[in-house]
Amino acid sequence: METRPIVYFDGFCGVCNSVVDFLILRDHPGEPSQRRLLYSTLQGETAKKYLTDRERADLDTVIVTRELANGEIEKFKKSDAILLTLEEIGGAWGALAMTGSFVPRFLRDFVYDIVAKNRFKIMGKKEHCRIPTKEERDLILP
Repeated sequence: METRPIVYFDGFCGVCNSVVDFLILRDHPGEPSQRRLLYSTLQGETAKKYLTDRERADLDTVIVTRELANGEIEKFKKSDAILLTLEEIGGAWGALAMTGSFVPRFLRDFVYDIVAKNRFKIMGKKEHCRIPTKEERDLILP
């Protein structure tokens, strides 16, 4: 498993793809090796390798995996996953993540679920899974 956290997202979702664009732009721009996050669609081969069938089928939920020092895989879902990504990109976003962590999970996930259920109304559905640009090829896993 890759040691950097991997963000798994619905490759057909306009909101999800916009979030990935947002994270890529703010995640230590420069060499891909300096980036803190990697990405994979829930429909991709990497997701098949590291997530359960049930996790991959729940396209309303973003999942972030992180490998621990002992080799175990830690999984974050919904608002916890979003907070972890903000923490990873750091700066003011890390501070926002810290502040957000004080909001009870049930409230954060309630808001997350509202956005997730309406995501296609908000930004539509893509006809094809996200295809990485040349610059993104080292960041978006198959």
